[in-house]
Parts: sequence; C-alpha cells; structure tokens
Amino acid sequence: MLYCGTDTGLAAIDLEIGRPVWFFRTARKVFSTPAVDDGMVYFGSWDNNFYALNGTTGHLIWTFSDSAAFSSSPVVDSGLVFVGNYNGAVYAINKRSGSLVWRYPTNHWVVSSPAVYGEMVFVGGSDSFLYCFDKTSGRLIWKFQTGKDVVSTPAVNIETGKVYFGSHDRNVYCVDMITGQEIWRFETGDIISSSPAYADDRVYIGSLDSTLYCLYAETGKEIWRFRSDGEIYGSPVVAGSTVYFLSYDSNFYAFDALTGKFKYQFFIYEISDESPAIVGNELYFGDRSGKIYRVQ
Repeated sequence: MLYCGTDTGLAAIDLEIGRPVWFFRTARKVFSTPAVDDGMVYFGSWDNNFYALNGTTGHLIWTFSDSAAFSSSPVVDSGLVFVGNYNGAVYAINKRSGSLVWRYPTNHWVVSSPAVYGEMVFVGGSDSFLYCFDKTSGRLIWKFQTGKDVVSTPAVNIETGKVYFGSHDRNVYCVDMITGQEIWRFETGDIISSSPAYADDRVYIGSLDSTLYCLYAETGKEIWRFRSDGEIYGSPVVAGSTVYFLSYDSNFYAFDALTGKFKYQFFIYEISDESPAIVGNELYFGDRSGKIYRVQ
C-alpha cells in the first residue's frame, strides 16, 4: 500500500494496480508525508487535526486537534508520535490513544519534520533554531541558531554523532548531536528547504538556486554539484550507487552518487516538490497535477 496526501485528504493506493483502495477525506489539504507503524497511518492536515487511521481499512482510530495547521511530517518511535505545528509547538502524542504526552512551544511555526535517535529528538523551527529534546520528557537539551527559518528535516549520522540540515539563510550545517556545537557550514546560492540525505560519508541536498550539492560529511567540502533549470524544494534519496531527485524544471533526475555522473532523466510535464519514496527496487513520487509515478 502507498499512502499519499492530497488537497482533500489521504489516499491509500494499491502498489500493484496503481488504484485507490480507500480515501479518507479531510477538511483541508494534507501536506505532510504520512508515517506508517504497526498497521496504523499517522498524518496531519491543514484542517488543524492530526489523524491516526487503520492502514488497511482507512477507519479513523483517533484525532488530535489543535489551533493551527499540521505541515510537519510525523515520526513514530517508542510508542510516541512526534510532530510539529504552525502554532509553533512540537508534540509527542501517544500513538495508541492520541493523548498528549508533552508539548514544547517554540517562537514560530514548526514545519520541519522531527528526526529521532536514541533518547533525542531533533527538529527545526521557523524561529531560526534547530532544537534537540529529550524524547521522553520533552526537556530541551540544546538549540542551535541559524540566520533564518529551518524547515529542513535533519539527517542524523549515528556513527559519527553528527546532525546535518539546511536553513533559509542559504547554509548547510553540521552540528554535534550531543552538544549542539557547529562543526562546519557550507553556503549555497539561495534558500534551502530541501532535507539532506546521508550515504557513504556524503551529504546530498538541494537548494532554491536550482542546484543539487554533494558534500563530504566530515568536512563539508564540495565533491560535485549539478545545476538544473528549476528550484529544488524536495529532498534527494540515495539507493545503492544512485542519487535521485526532482526539480521545478519538471524533471526527475538520477546521478551516480559518488562521481556525480549523469545517469538519466525524464520529463514529468508538471512541477514537483516531493521527495521520492523507495520501495524495494522502485521509486514513487507525485506532482502538482495529481499524478503519482512508479519508476523501476
């Protein structure tokens, strides 16, 4: 099953036939990427509600309501669902009951999606900070300030203890996951909304300067770059030796992840700010016209 947010709700699509199995209607658009865990699907909507559904039937299990929209994509860990909200809060919600476990208020909206490692939760805020919380209590461990909004979802390298993310101040950052101290930064030519992908000691990230960058994870030194003809809002994904990404020039791209050598591209007729989802040897993504693509 493939779960996909739309302007009117959440669709569950059979991967083999490419047709909807069920559709759950919301009052406004579903901008976030759903999280799937133990047969449940979790997602937020711009109707100010966060939902938990039965993944097989689409039946509503519980709803968590707030005073603002949910654009952040949730992550499920240790019985908790972590998600941000446009009212500036980060939430931990019991995944079975939908009850609030803890809430941390930031100074502006939270559209970044959380990342969890061990007992720590990392999430960006539009108040220019990257936050690190204690997973169980919601206690603030540290926060790192950039120059502008952090909507990028952080990537955590558990082997080296580093966290990578981008900011609207045009920089890619690497900070120590324990202390929150900066290790390096790399400046691009425009705002970064893309979330980084980490693989084989390299960090891949797009920018609104239309460029995909490949950087050394240890030093932040550039290895290669590719400039497309449109902004890159979505996040790249790496599978095997290939990095895949979408551009506002309406193309889907594949490059050799190590060398930056071009592999292929195809035109999708409409812009997409999505990040491809990998299932086995296939990729899935959508575009602004409402089409979903399956790529082998």
